[in-house]
Amino acid sequence: TYTMLNGHMVFLYYLPLALVLSLMMFFGWAAIPGIIIGLLLTLARGMTPEQAIGVLFHFLIPCVLCWGGYRIFVPRRQQVSHGNVKLMPHRLFWQMLLPSVIFLILSQIAEYLGLHPRTTEMTGITPFSLRSLITFQALMVGCLTGVPLCYFLLRIIRNPFHVRGFISQVRLQIDPKIKTIEIICWAAILILLLGLLLMPLNDTSTIFSTNYTLSLLMPVMLWGAMRFGYRFISLIWTPVLIAVIHFHYRYLPVYPSYN
Repeated sequence: TYTMLNGHMVFLYYLPLALVLSLMMFFGWAAIPGIIIGLLLTLARGMTPEQAIGVLFHFLIPCVLCWGGYRIFVPRRQQVSHGNVKLMPHRLFWQMLLPSVIFLILSQIAEYLGLHPRTTEMTGITPFSLRSLITFQALMVGCLTGVPLCYFLLRIIRNPFHVRGFISQVRLQIDPKIKTIEIICWAAILILLLGLLLMPLNDTSTIFSTNYTLSLLMPVMLWGAMRFGYRFISLIWTPVLIAVIHFHYRYLPVYPSYN
């Protein structure tokens, strides 16, 4: 998901890095040939050989380094499902912060050297420019939410029976005191907020159709996380976040005046 800022493309949510990193986490070295082919057929398509090689290294360097570091610091249970509290600090560092930093630094280097210009449109000229900061946020959010989702989808594709185990884990995390009415109320509020956000702005729109409603999503999702558990809410939060960011133009007003 991207937008235009001062005539330049700025990514708001960047998922390719999370997908490549998830493939490395799941398949290890065996994923590299598939990653190379996938990048050549998508992001590097239409580029010169030099630019295509630059794109490959742009993705492979942070993913291989972070995958290797994660395996060193988590040698035994590195492939367990996301949601393990003990592994959370390692995953936040090796699967979100560090790959985003390395990817952004390589983007800045490519910006100065003029390599793979299609990809480096996401960065700014200076490391602390508005475009660079927005890109850094897009990379971190993409890795934070995209890696668990991509990893989960890979496990299902590899072994469809993983769904059974996942459902059992979700049930264990749900508060046993929860009643059906609470689930219905939570889902209804979430759908209502999404409806207000995704409704196109017009002259009759109120403040609830703007980014004001976006701030109300966090307590609703926090409510769901506390009552229904991390595993359930992580599957809901990522698609919601993707939809909200992708359709950002529907709740961000051109001028700050509301009815």
